[in-house]
Amino acid sequence: MKEQGHYRERVKFTRKMKKEYTILTPSMAPIHFKILRPILQREGYKIDIMENDGPEVLQLAQKYLHNDMCYPSMLTTGQMLATMKSGKYDPDKVAMIITQSGGGCRDSNYINLMRKAFEKAGYPHVPFISANVWLMELNPGGLLSPFGLLMAVAGLIYGDMVMILSNQVRPYEVNKGETDAMVDKWATKLGHGFATGKGWTPWEIK
Repeated sequence: MKEQGHYRERVKFTRKMKKEYTILTPSMAPIHFKILRPILQREGYKIDIMENDGPEVLQLAQKYLHNDMCYPSMLTTGQMLATMKSGKYDPDKVAMIITQSGGGCRDSNYINLMRKAFEKAGYPHVPFISANVWLMELNPGGLLSPFGLLMAVAGLIYGDMVMILSNQVRPYEVNKGETDAMVDKWATKLGHGFATGKGWTPWEIK
């Protein structure tokens, strides 16, 4: 981010922030996030999933992003900004987390677009945590323990399986809503297992 001829250093998520801040995640992969949330809570993080949506979210993003930006980035950024303006959280005690692929995918650039949008909206102090596997943008307070990392990998495997199966079953369900109810049931059950340190070993996954 450029300011008065020089680049502003990004705001890092510190160990002190880990104790005091709430980390907000967009609902890009809701099944995965429901499963991963207890893992992060077990690691000492305060995590909330943003679930606000609607046309006002997109309209808010359009105020701070170029109209040619891809639709997912517009929705995610708008969701974040709408949450900041909702009054639900202290703007000085929140951080955002977003995935970053590290390759040629546009997902690599979302985090920088969001930082610029937050600066324009008056929130330049909000830290953005990059969730990636390439050790990019390291934050002193944003690292998982080896045990937490293993559980997170298991959570992603579970999330993929539940998502793929539910997508295959949903079009053929006899009673509308039963698939989503089963997804919620298993996301809760798996999350509870992680919260108690269970369900992450290869034999337990099998």
